[in-house]
Amino acid sequence: MARRIVPAQSTESELPSPAARRVRSPRWLDVRLLIGLALVLASVVAGAKVLADADKSVTVWAVTADLAAGSTLTEADLRTVDVRLDEHAAAYVAATSSPVGKTLSRDVSEGDLLPARSVAAAEELVALALSIPAAHVPVSVGRGDRVTLYATPEPVAGAKAAPGATTMVVEAVPVADVSERSQGALSVGSGQLQVVIKVPSCAVPGILDGTTGKTLTLVEVGRGAVAPAGC
Repeated sequence: MARRIVPAQSTESELPSPAARRVRSPRWLDVRLLIGLALVLASVVAGAKVLADADKSVTVWAVTADLAAGSTLTEADLRTVDVRLDEHAAAYVAATSSPVGKTLSRDVSEGDLLPARSVAAAEELVALALSIPAAHVPVSVGRGDRVTLYATPEPVAGAKAAPGATTMVVEAVPVADVSERSQGALSVGSGQLQVVIKVPSCAVPGILDGTTGKTLTLVEVGRGAVAPAGC
């Protein structure tokens, strides 16, 4: 008897079909996206503020060393700086004009912005050169410092009387220049130094009368010292 063969049924119909997944639309209100946008916006605002602040800066003069009133400004005494001064800009000397050659009417310190009033017209000062023993000039004294000048009568040869008392000739005046101490006979401890001071022109005769025939001595005073009113 012939055997009947029944074909096997496919098992594919028995397997469940996978569920279809829908593509989700992007969530524009995602928290991470909002944080990123906030950071970008903050950086843009900060950059704009920096640029705006830079546009408000002005270029003015500043001094490169301590200088006493009466000092004449040179190129080496000055440098330009960019600063924000807002409504106070007019109080300082702008870099659009040069103060070189002008005389200070007040003391200034290294790094200070140059006040406009410090180079305003002041009492006329002249340069007076004095010959002073090198040992009587402090090694720290230089251009821009303030000094007080004393005079001691020189003893007269053969005289029995003691020389007169030391007197102050001029007080708290600015130094304009000091000759080099290392030039030959002008070394410290020997010879003479030429010291140039700035004084009112009307004070020159009295200073010359008070120093002729006398030994001079300089004493450095603080920058806060103020010279007496002019003659």
